[in-house]
Amino acid sequence: NNPLDAFRANYVAMVSLARPFMSPRVQSAPGTVGDAIDTRDAYSTAFRRLLDMRGDVVEHELDAVMRALFRLIGPKSQSLNSLLGKLATSERPEQACLVMKWFQREGYRADQYHYSSAINACGIGRSWWQAVNLLGNMEASVVETNTIVCSAALGACEQAHAWVKAMELLSKMTWSYVQKNTVTFNAAISACERNGDWRRAVELLSAMGRCGVQMSTITCSVVISACANGGRWTEALELMSMMARSIIPVDTIVFSSVAGACAKSGQWTQALELLRNMAL
Repeated sequence: NNPLDAFRANYVAMVSLARPFMSPRVQSAPGTVGDAIDTRDAYSTAFRRLLDMRGDVVEHELDAVMRALFRLIGPKSQSLNSLLGKLATSERPEQACLVMKWFQREGYRADQYHYSSAINACGIGRSWWQAVNLLGNMEASVVETNTIVCSAALGACEQAHAWVKAMELLSKMTWSYVQKNTVTFNAAISACERNGDWRRAVELLSAMGRCGVQMSTITCSVVISACANGGRWTEALELMSMMARSIIPVDTIVFSSVAGACAKSGQWTQALELLRNMAL
C-alpha cells in the first residue's frame, strides 16, 4: 500500500491508455516515473554542456550536444524557439548564435521567430554586435525582416549603449519599408538619452507623431530625461505640457525629471510649482 507504488501504477496505466494518441517520440518511452526523471536529467546535463561552450568550440562537440538536446525535446524546428528562449533567460547570446549556426548547417531553415528569439538573447546579454550579425545573416538567407526582429536588434544596441548603430538600424528600417512601432522608437530614443543626445531624442519623438505611432508615458519620460540631463528645462516643461494635451498619463518620474531640470537651471519657482502639483 505504498503511495509511491500506487502513483507509479496509475501513471503507467494512464500512459498505456494515452499511447495511441502520442507522438512517435513519446510512444517510444517506457512510460515510468523513473524514465521521465532520467529524460529530464539528461536534458539538464546536455543544456549545461551547451551553456559551457564558447564560440571556438570544436564542431563535433557542439554537434553531439545539439543532437542530444533535440533527441530529447522533439522536432527540431518546433523546439528551437524554446531552446533559444532558455538561452535568453540565461543571458547566453554566444550560445544562441552557436545554436543558430548548427541549425542552419544541418540544412534546416530558420524563420523570423527563430531569428527574433536569438536576437532577443543577444539583447538581454548586451551583445549588440552579435544581434546585428544575426540580422545580416537573416537578410543573406532571404528571410524577410519585420518590426519585431528589427526592434529586438535595435534594443540590443540600446542596452549596450551602441547608439550610433541603433540610429543606423532605425534608418535602415525606413528605407527598407519596415514598419516602426512604439517599442522601436522607445529603444532608439533610449539610446539617444544614454548618449546624452537630447536633440535627436526630441527629433525622434516628433518623427513618431509624423509616422502615426502612439507615444507612451515611457517614451515621453525618456525624452524628458534626455532634456533634463542636457539642462534643457524649457523643452522638458513643454514636453510635459504636450503630454497633458495629448492625454498621455504624467507619472511621478516625469514630474521629478522636469522639476530636476528646472532646479539645475536655477528655476526654483517652476521646480517648486511642479512639486506642489505632483503632491495634489
